[in-house]
Amino acid sequence: MKAIQFLYTEIGRGHPFYLDGIKYFLNKNRIEYSSTDVFKQSRGLSFWLWKLIYQLYISGSSGNLIGRLYKFIRGSKHINHSDFLLSVLGRSITINNKADDSALIVAHPLLVKILSPKTNLFYQHGETVVPLTELPKGASQLFVPTKEVADKFICAGYDNSQIHTTGLCIDPELIERAETRFEYRIKRIEEADCLCGAFFSSGAEPSRHVRTIVETVLAVMSAGGKAIVFCKKKGRLSKQMSNLLADNNDLTIECKRSLNIVTFDSREEETALTGNCFDLFDYFVAPSHERSNWALGLGLPLFILTPHYGSFAPLNRDKLLGEGVAMELENTGDIGQLANIVSKKEKREILSKMSYNGWGKYAIDGFQKISDFMGKV
Repeated sequence: MKAIQFLYTEIGRGHPFYLDGIKYFLNKNRIEYSSTDVFKQSRGLSFWLWKLIYQLYISGSSGNLIGRLYKFIRGSKHINHSDFLLSVLGRSITINNKADDSALIVAHPLLVKILSPKTNLFYQHGETVVPLTELPKGASQLFVPTKEVADKFICAGYDNSQIHTTGLCIDPELIERAETRFEYRIKRIEEADCLCGAFFSSGAEPSRHVRTIVETVLAVMSAGGKAIVFCKKKGRLSKQMSNLLADNNDLTIECKRSLNIVTFDSREEETALTGNCFDLFDYFVAPSHERSNWALGLGLPLFILTPHYGSFAPLNRDKLLGEGVAMELENTGDIGQLANIVSKKEKREILSKMSYNGWGKYAIDGFQKISDFMGKV
């Protein structure tokens, strides 16, 4: 078996999350690997350019100049054509990995292009949609969740023998007892007096998403529901939720007791805390990013935050709405509808349908399959 390496970008949650899931099962199967990231690998100008991209990600969830610059760096014209930008980003990384015979796993399309001279380069595409900007050429082999995604990569020039269709890649802690959790959730949706929603922003915590989360939490609690809000410590959302509790005199003490604010420092801590709380979720509110797989594979209804930032989000939105597992939160009317669903049992048929539509259609053991495959490379 070849040595296995992981190379992270550590930008955002989505791409790094997909590598985390593979490592979970490698650990479980006692398969050794090494792991690093672009910041540890890079030097000089390469390092500072990666730092700039990270800062642009944090600041660029908007249509302003910063947002356009981040989009430019990740744009389709630059993924599959050598240029100065990519050569600088990959300067140190290419030198360190080009001649290495180990199996290298990445989950970001920029890294595929940067490292494409390397043999045994494995690219994990974890989403069920494929923007044209995310079809990089040069990987030795690919992991994709569905045949639909596989066909996109075949059209881009990959051979069918290079592609491994795995099923959805969902947090390993969440697929344990998935069927039992689904059954309990359906029963609560149909019978419980109040429901509990989980609320997530993206790693960049765009201001408009934060504002919608706060408004929705307020509406849900005022209607008698419960809310669990996951916030980065000292982030925008954490500050706004603290303000909600401290300043809003319209919330009764009972309403405030229905709100649980869960704070975290790292992606790993957030994942662990999510697993601890997951049994309580009846629905969730989030951008249409990597957590979209929860709605498609676990039968957990999703209410999508808008506007849609990045290349994946609008395509994921279309997929989710087409599968009947989600609704969008675009305005106060949508927020009011969610509050009605929480408080009135006769309004919950739509929530039940969303749950059933997201259960049993897709395999959900993608991480396990990838780990098993890598153990035989």
